[in-house]
Amino acid sequence: MKKIIAQCIALLSLVLLIAPSLLLLMNQIELERVKSVMLIATIIWFASATVWMWKENAS
Repeated sequence: MKKIIAQCIALLSLVLLIAPSLLLLMNQIELERVKSVMLIATIIWFASATVWMWKENAS
């Protein structure tokens, strides 16, 4: 169950990585806001993807 939640959070953070750059291309938000959102989304992705892809020992 924990891995499924982490997977959903990781995928949502990837959407958060794509959306700001598209909004910047459409001149909807400023570059500084894009940098902030993408930094936060990257941190969230690394944290959740680590939980999602962590292999437990089978011993």
